[in-house]
Amino acid sequence: MTTQTTAPQDSKESVLGRMTDAVFALDNDWRFTYLNVRAEDVLGADASELVGERVWDAFPEARDSTFYREYHRAVSEQEPVSFEEYYEPLETWFSVRAFPSETGLTVYFRDVTEERDRRVELERERERLGVRERFDAVFTAVPALGSKASNVGDFEARLVDRVQRVDGIHSARFDRFAAGDGTERATRCAGTLAFDSGTPAAFDEAAEQRTVTRVPIAETGVERYDALSATLVFVPVALADRFHGVLTLAVDESVHEHAAATLFERLGAAVGSVVENVARRERCRSIADAFDRADVGMYLVDETDDLAWANQTFAEYVGIDRADAVGRDHERFVDEQLDAVLEDTDRLADALLASDRGATDGSEARLARVSESYDRDERVLEHTAHSVEVGRFDGGTAHAFEDVSDRVDAEESLAEIE
Repeated sequence: MTTQTTAPQDSKESVLGRMTDAVFALDNDWRFTYLNVRAEDVLGADASELVGERVWDAFPEARDSTFYREYHRAVSEQEPVSFEEYYEPLETWFSVRAFPSETGLTVYFRDVTEERDRRVELERERERLGVRERFDAVFTAVPALGSKASNVGDFEARLVDRVQRVDGIHSARFDRFAAGDGTERATRCAGTLAFDSGTPAAFDEAAEQRTVTRVPIAETGVERYDALSATLVFVPVALADRFHGVLTLAVDESVHEHAAATLFERLGAAVGSVVENVARRERCRSIADAFDRADVGMYLVDETDDLAWANQTFAEYVGIDRADAVGRDHERFVDEQLDAVLEDTDRLADALLASDRGATDGSEARLARVSESYDRDERVLEHTAHSVEVGRFDGGTAHAFEDVSDRVDAEESLAEIE
C-alpha cells in the first residue's frame, strides 16, 4: 500500500515533514499512516513500504518492550508519554514522545545514542571520582588511626572498622603475617568476614605474588554473607620488600568497576607504612619500659645540657619526681636537687658536668652515697657516663647509676677484719 508523502504547504504532513525529529503517525489499528523523511532515514525504510502496515508487524522486536507498553498506555489513558529506550535491531537509543488523538497516535523520536553515551561516560567519571574521594578519605584517616592505636592489633581493628564505613565496601578483614616476610601466617585476624574452608586461591596469590587480586564473592565460600553479588578484593599490605599481610575487602559493583588496582596498591602501601610505624613505636615503648624497669638508674642529658629523660629506678634512688626533673638545666638540677641527696656533692657534680662537656670519656666509675630520707633509702651508687653519638640524643650524655651498696658493705667489712 502506498501513499503520497507530500502535501500542500500548510497541511499537517508539510509541518511534520519540516521538523528535525523523526515523526510517524499510527491509526487506531496501529497501522502507519505517515512517516517524514527523517523517520525513513532513522528506521531505514521507505514510507511506501511501511504505510498501511501494522507497526508491530513491521518491527516485531518492539513487542514486549517499553515501546509497546508506553504506546498502549498513551492510547488507553489518552495522555502523552515520553521515555528513552534501546532498540536492539537498530543498535540505537531513542528519545520518544507520543501524543494520542481520536484517530490514533503521533510519535516523535530521535537518535540519542551518542548523547546517551556521553551522559553514561560522564556518570561513570563521576562514579570514578566518587570512589577516588572515598579512598582519599581512607588514605587521610589511616595515619591518624595509627597515631591513636596503642599497638599493631589495635590499629588493625581500627582500620577494619574505618574501611567498612566506606560507601561501597560491605565488609573487611586483615590477616596479619608473622615476621613481616610472608613465610608464616600469624593466627591474628581482624574483622568478621570469614572463609568457611580455608583461604581462597586469590588470597594466597595476593600474599605470594604481592599483587591485588579479585574474585566474585559467590565463588569463595564466605560464611554468613548476604551480598553474593559483591566482589572480594585481596590487597597485599606491603611497603618496599616488607610484607605484613592481606587486607580483604568485600566491595560492590561501583567500587569493583571504578577502583583501579593502583588505588588498592596505594592503600596497601599506606597501611603497610602505618603498620611499620606502630610496630616501631611498640618496640620503642617496650625498650623504654625495659629501661624504666632496669636495675640501673639512668638519665639522659641532651646536647643543650637539659635533662631529657630519667628512668623510674633513678627517681627512686634519689627520691625525686621525674616530672619535676625532666626539662631542667642539668647544672641547676645537680646543684638544686642532687645537692640535698648525695654526700660529697661537689666532687660528684664536677664529674657529672665534666662528662657533659666531654672533658672525660666517662668510663671511670665514681661512687656516690645517697643519704637516707623519708622518700629514699641510704645506698651507694656507682656512676658512669658515656657520650651519645647516634639517634635523637646525638651529642648528649647518658648517665648511669648502679646500686653497689652490698659490694661496698662487703669490702668495708673485709677491710675491718684485715
